Amino acid sequence: MLHGKRHERSESGLATEQLIRISTVTPVYSGAPYLGQLVEQLAALKQQLESGSDLLRLAEAIFVVDGAIDDSEAVLADLRETYPWVDVVALSRNFGQHNATVAGILHTSGDWVVTLDEDLQHAPGDVPAMLLEAASTRADIVMAAARGGSHGNSWRDRSSRLAKRLIGWLSKNQFVAMFNSFRVMRGQVARATAGVCSHQTYFDVAMVWFTDRIRAVTMELDDQRFNADKSSGYSFSRLLSHAKRLLMSSDLHLFKIAVLISGFSLLLTLVLGLYVMIGYWLDPATAQVRGWASLMGAILLYGGILSLLMGFVLEITKTNLFQNQGKPAFFVVDRDSDPVLESELRRLLEQNIR
Repeated sequence: MLHGKRHERSESGLATEQLIRISTVTPVYSGAPYLGQLVEQLAALKQQLESGSDLLRLAEAIFVVDGAIDDSEAVLADLRETYPWVDVVALSRNFGQHNATVAGILHTSGDWVVTLDEDLQHAPGDVPAMLLEAASTRADIVMAAARGGSHGNSWRDRSSRLAKRLIGWLSKNQFVAMFNSFRVMRGQVARATAGVCSHQTYFDVAMVWFTDRIRAVTMELDDQRFNADKSSGYSFSRLLSHAKRLLMSSDLHLFKIAVLISGFSLLLTLVLGLYVMIGYWLDPATAQVRGWASLMGAILLYGGILSLLMGFVLEITKTNLFQNQGKPAFFVVDRDSDPVLESELRRLLEQNIR
């Protein structure tokens, strides 16, 4: 859906398109040293769009102060005086990056929403290329893929990739390995996803509930904070919490496998029990140790029944959990403006190259 003011007809008599508005969202926790430069980069992107396109506009840059531990809020207040398109949302306390991102997205009004980190790891200048990938492939979400990892060859990059691959395998979700906080999202998808997120919902997993048109663009992601002092914004405990949220929000097919294994175990127990009983009736001498077969059969039988019932309980619990979290039965996306957006972005990028 397009928003904004419709332009008058040009001198050639052709009607120009409506404005396509872009919103950015940045959660802020300890970004005071970087916010000024980030806003300058966003201002450069805004100027690039206004001077090179009659269609695209950076409408707003929303910064969500998530219980910041430095003077980020004061820095943003000063920046807002200079840049009126900067909007500041201050949360009552620290809720975490995911929840702050959700809060910011719910405050957006753009046709496309871009999420960026506070520490200059994500360059606003890469947004047009990501938008072009979305428009040209009719994708709803485009994520940045770090070439070689955003922290070099650090343990954080390796452990993050390992955890995502493991959870992706367990959940059969092909997109888990692509998840990144630098995203370009169709506005209606972003706000619908944010609207159903609870405290423990992993935002990227919830996005897959609404669309499977997700792409990735490989680019350089340079974490200046990490490169400067080798410190990460995430402690080990926060990374574990991050992984737990990802795991709990995913549709783990392991539960279905457990049900199948339990059912197979129960069937095998019945077959073996029947085999032992028939063998005993035909030739009692085969039962050299009396009682052992019946004891093992009883254990396997009731163990299989309990495991099967537990598997069903887990499946029902998972279904109710996703229903309570707002997983939709269907969702409708409007992609009618994508051809126009693709044409405009190609012209803008070619103009910049020249």
